[in-house]
Amino acid sequence: MTEIPRLSARWFCGLLLGSMLFSGSVHGADDLVLKVVEPAMKRTPEMQMQSPLWSSSRIPLLAFELTDRSQKTFLGTSVFFDGQLRSSEVPGSSASRLGGIGGEPSRADSSVGWWPGRRDFTFIRHLGGVELMHYDGTVRRVPNLPPGEVLEASLTPDGLALILSISEGSGTKLVRAPLGGGDSVTLARSREVLHSLVVSADGESLSAIATGRGTTELMRLSATRADQSSSKIDVGYELLSLAGVPGSEGLLAYARSLKNPGGGYTLLAFSTDGAEPEVLAEGLYLPPGLAPAPAVSSRTGDVFFIKADPGSGNPVLRFDPSTGLVERLALSTAGNQEVAVGSFADESGTLVDWLAVIAIGDGSGERVVNQLYVGPIGQWKGWR
Repeated sequence: MTEIPRLSARWFCGLLLGSMLFSGSVHGADDLVLKVVEPAMKRTPEMQMQSPLWSSSRIPLLAFELTDRSQKTFLGTSVFFDGQLRSSEVPGSSASRLGGIGGEPSRADSSVGWWPGRRDFTFIRHLGGVELMHYDGTVRRVPNLPPGEVLEASLTPDGLALILSISEGSGTKLVRAPLGGGDSVTLARSREVLHSLVVSADGESLSAIATGRGTTELMRLSATRADQSSSKIDVGYELLSLAGVPGSEGLLAYARSLKNPGGGYTLLAFSTDGAEPEVLAEGLYLPPGLAPAPAVSSRTGDVFFIKADPGSGNPVLRFDPSTGLVERLALSTAGNQEVAVGSFADESGTLVDWLAVIAIGDGSGERVVNQLYVGPIGQWKGWR
């Protein structure tokens, strides 16, 4: 396995100057063979596929959403196993939580959280009330949760506890709920909505976005105990989503400038030695509704994102931290909208990154409809 260096925002940005801000040349990549995921659930042309999220199991397995015009969302899974790409529907998975963070109901989201190293996940269901569900082939309610409406759920890296963002009257609380029994711990309370939860690799600290009326802050606190030293930091950007950086306590964030809100989306990096973020890339494309988390490979630390360039089909770009280069991936897709990456072991045990791309079409003009495409970035037996 490739060793991933510790990442500071200033080191990261130093490699990118002149190239990742799209002012310099972009290096091409070999063609990647992506295949269409055909959802098991019945689909009409206006239904939108969205929010692909890879598991952390050892086989290429992801969850995705399919949303209709009434904002009812169906969850599906797709897996490549034994030479075949198969899909299945998650029963009873209608969900929408945009209202919880002040968003317009233009897109549903189910807050899927894969169990670390396993093939099951939790998700939020809005069906006659808000419930946190567990899916491992069958759907069950997660028992013994604290009272309140769950807005978001994240598993700790050891899989022993849930970190929950729970609506509480006029505010939100963050709660650590042990899965094996025991008392829950309220980590923090806020008048803002707390979302985009990222637990550190050692499970000791927690980062979140605190969103209020016209405000957005980065929150850092303990993931294990009620801690009076928790802090909210105004970073000068509207923060939309967070992702952890493998092998580091740093963070990546999708954001929008408060000084120029119409200027498009940016990718930011936060280091552990200060709150001021570094701008890594500008002019990004993000889909409407809840922003996906930045796509970063757990194998190499490569960061994948989409450039807002409709004339070129919104190309998918990859930044390689080992070389400091930006590559434009040669994909057979056009009108790219979302990208996600996961790392899985092939038959020899070698980790290979897999890409999931939501796109309008396949570049040939024959499938001009919102589709989910997946495929390995490299060799994988039985794929081509």
